[in-house]
Amino acid sequence: MTAEQTTEYLKMIFDMEKNIYIQINTIGNLRRQCNSLGRKKIIASLHLLRRNKKAMGFIFFCFAMLSMVILIVIAIIGAIAHFPTPSISPLGLAIIVFLGGGFIGLIVARVMDSRNESERDAEYASELQRYDRLVSEDKKRVEEENRQKCVINSEIQVLYVQSRKSFANLKKMYEYGVIDQMYWHDIVAIASFYQYFRTGRTKSLKFNEETGDQGAYNIYENEKRLNHIITNTDTIIQKLDQIIDNQREIAVALRQAENKISSLNDNVRQISRNATAYLSEIEQNTAISAYNSERQTAELKYLNDMNLIFHTFK
Repeated sequence: MTAEQTTEYLKMIFDMEKNIYIQINTIGNLRRQCNSLGRKKIIASLHLLRRNKKAMGFIFFCFAMLSMVILIVIAIIGAIAHFPTPSISPLGLAIIVFLGGGFIGLIVARVMDSRNESERDAEYASELQRYDRLVSEDKKRVEEENRQKCVINSEIQVLYVQSRKSFANLKKMYEYGVIDQMYWHDIVAIASFYQYFRTGRTKSLKFNEETGDQGAYNIYENEKRLNHIITNTDTIIQKLDQIIDNQREIAVALRQAENKISSLNDNVRQISRNATAYLSEIEQNTAISAYNSERQTAELKYLNDMNLIFHTFK
């Protein structure tokens, strides 16, 4: 293959890798979005309010018992101080006072409980109304989000089918054996090779003994060893402005890819929220459908061009 043919081949491979990156990350983002939808909220029930109501009755009961104890103590002291020879024994008097104090305490507790009964009932009714409203609103939200999930899942499936086709087409292009297998699906390496050829730093992938050309492989491995390039895509994305001159091709490609991923995700999110048509109609009018059509056209051309290049080279 000539240097010009290799450059064109690398350009096609690079574009394929970039778009597979777009497909994988778009599918991942949509799946995460889908998984966050349709989840019921945990809404506090009325058990706490009911417990508070029961607790209030318990407090009144304790108050009654305390009243009885106080009256018993007073009665015993009175019996000792004022009735040295009572006709009723202290124990009998204590029992009478105990029962009387308890009765009085329960009456007082009941009166106090009755005064707050209407207030608690009104509070309970208000809380019940609020609870029913929140449950109803959450049910509607879940139903709406489940409809959104159907649209998103449909779009995921459409893009997934295309990604499988893209992988298969890229595999065919790699299998021509132009690039060493150790660099297959390494988008940073492919971008670097393409940049070396495009800028004229090399005209060969391997070292050329006749011309002394180091070749793209050697240049790339040397720059990687000296840490002159970044080989991790996540790090490249974080440092796009810093590496745009040193690794211009990969920086530009990843910026374009991230913009495309964001655009596709936004479009799916919008149609899922506003979808009124049937899914079959939606699928024909989305950004993902348009993107898939573009890829099918581009990849068919790449395969045809690759066949032409390969047979010419042969």
